[in-house]
Amino acid sequence: MAKTNQTKVHSHAPAAGLIEFLFERFDPAHASDSELQYFADSANTVAYMAESLSTLIAGVGMLVSADNRLENKHLRTEALQGKGEPVLLFHVADEIELIACIAGVAADANLYLRQRLTNRLKIERSRRFHDGEHSSQEVS
Repeated sequence: MAKTNQTKVHSHAPAAGLIEFLFERFDPAHASDSELQYFADSANTVAYMAESLSTLIAGVGMLVSADNRLENKHLRTEALQGKGEPVLLFHVADEIELIACIAGVAADANLYLRQRLTNRLKIERSRRFHDGEHSSQEVS
């Protein structure tokens, strides 16, 4: 997710739009490691959400398939015929957008955490190198 300085109204699904809106205003440079880790750990939530959505869609597919195979049209439920289909599809699209949004936040937080760790390692190596120089000069 790219950070922007522009204030804009999101036309996304309400949950995904809210998350994007808040994360764009979140300053990772001033966040603690535990705060960033909390966002990074949301990747676990995304996996569960995707699996749950997959199970739901497979179940709906099986119901529609079973309904369409009934010989007697009077026994068909036709629950997802007509006005029900768009509502379901818009809901699925919103869920997928939310999953993608959370995955983006998790990836960004993970990137910031990795960058911090890399910077800390560079500083630690530099300190060790300089400490090694000082100790070798003292011994001479």
